[in-house]
Amino acid sequence: MADATPQSARPAGGRWSRLAGLGLAGSALAVLGVAAWLQPEAAGVGTHTGLGLSPCGFLQATGLPCATCGMTTATSLAAHGRLLAAAATQPAGLLFALALGGLVWLGGWLACSGRPAGPVLAGLSRVVFSGRGLLAALVIVGGSWVYKAARMAAADGSSAPWSAALPASPAPEAVPGG
Repeated sequence: MADATPQSARPAGGRWSRLAGLGLAGSALAVLGVAAWLQPEAAGVGTHTGLGLSPCGFLQATGLPCATCGMTTATSLAAHGRLLAAAATQPAGLLFALALGGLVWLGGWLACSGRPAGPVLAGLSRVVFSGRGLLAALVIVGGSWVYKAARMAAADGSSAPWSAALPASPAPEAVPGG
């Protein structure tokens, strides 16, 4: 028996929203899975070399961390459940891992509910890619970069002007809860 409900009376969403949700959740879960598979480096940087990538060229050339130094390590620590160690390693990396977890949840909700994915994802995009959202991301990454540079300088005993402001960065396994 054919479905007698007119196409215009059916709620938007359905199969395509469920597939979009599965794709979103699966993509975010894949990144978290790789992060969990990696072994975080105790130095707080360099975990990405476990994927066959080169060490950070900016760090090697200047002795200063790049804006994303420690992100893979922090994401890996978070995927291992070591949230305090992730925050101590690279705060933006912890936020990235938490955002991935949120996307897994959102994708799972869309996949299970069949709610229209378009409006939900469009609303999320409007927030993230708005002027305020991009400014917030810039401030978070910039602040985390300064934090990481200060922690690395303090750990090295550097005379960098900001190094006295923070104590030396503990090894990830020495962080409480880590």
